[in-house]
Amino acid sequence: MKITLRNENINQQVTNRLDNVAYVYDAKPSGTTGGTSSTTPVARDLNTIDGDTSFVSLTVGNDGFILQPGTYKISWSAPAYRVNQHQSALKDATAGTYIQMGSSEFSRSADGDVTESRGTQIVDITAANNYEIFHEVGIAKLTTGWGVATGGSLSITTEEVFTQVTITKLD
Repeated sequence: MKITLRNENINQQVTNRLDNVAYVYDAKPSGTTGGTSSTTPVARDLNTIDGDTSFVSLTVGNDGFILQPGTYKISWSAPAYRVNQHQSALKDATAGTYIQMGSSEFSRSADGDVTESRGTQIVDITAANNYEIFHEVGIAKLTTGWGVATGGSLSITTEEVFTQVTITKLD
């Protein structure tokens, strides 16, 4: 389906909105699990960036992102599998503080499904700043605690995607 916009003003507004959104996420090769979860808070992997990258970049260790000065809406989701209780958080790595907690979730350790801790925060920064998504669980699970791979089971799987962050530049 193709949508043609006949009003130049509307066309510019749509373009501006698309140009202000970046996606940062943890992508692993097909068949690779999310990794071993931890009962102490750890930074989730964030190794891929897409969308408008003019205001965001990945940190050297692939566990966070750097935003340039501005106002942003940061939304994230972080999966966990068979770990009992779990919660994520947005951490201002520059200041060393958690600035927003994600949702409190539960995935039964014996026969649970994957659940996602999600959160959203608006930040207004005047200098470049580093952010990370931290996550902690009640029971550590080897290999699949941060997510189960689907590769090999599904024909469309070309990569496994786990922690996801959407960043919208508001100004």
